[in-house]
Amino acid sequence: MGSGLVEPVDELDQVKGEYPRILELLAADLRENGFDLTRTIRAIVSTRAYGLASSLPKDRENEDQEKLLRARALYPLKPLHPDQLANSVWQATTFWTADDDRTLVLRLARGDQTGKFVQRHGGNLDSEVPDDQTLLQRVLLLNGDLIHERLKPDNPFGIVGRLVGLAPTDAKLVETAYLMVLARRPTQPELEHFLSRIATENKNKKAKAVEDLLWAL
Repeated sequence: MGSGLVEPVDELDQVKGEYPRILELLAADLRENGFDLTRTIRAIVSTRAYGLASSLPKDRENEDQEKLLRARALYPLKPLHPDQLANSVWQATTFWTADDDRTLVLRLARGDQTGKFVQRHGGNLDSEVPDDQTLLQRVLLLNGDLIHERLKPDNPFGIVGRLVGLAPTDAKLVETAYLMVLARRPTQPELEHFLSRIATENKNKKAKAVEDLLWAL
């Protein structure tokens, strides 16, 4: 969430930190499960804190947001490094976890497409805090080859073709798209909006509408 449980992070033996109980629980869980870092990371990102909104609802906009951020009551927005951004786009447009368990062909395809995005995007991959995106970098994200290739509506094995072909209902299609991209279900107004957009019996038109849905998300 932008800061460690102990700051600075390399002084665990000298600084107690703001939340010593959380650190103790994580350490105990790590030891008891054979130092499985994947499990620990999954446990951290599954907490309520990581599911918090990054802004207050309109009826609470007058509250001190900086104070709430410091108290971990709001989730701080953070920029992503270009490689993180590329891999996030890839993961959001596949039904499978993009990891080393995938076949070599799929891993090579991911490396090729994300690598080209990173090269064109630019930026220092080693910087602790990424720079804010430039206008050209934002255009690359919105309309570059990576997003175009991942959302091709005429690819029967791509995410658009599979959603159109496999979703039992339009409502389930929209819900699945939200879960894949935003890791949440749509609100009722969002669901109704996109249902009206994709409501057609023509498969080509529906595929194009689903492409637009995923692009918007």
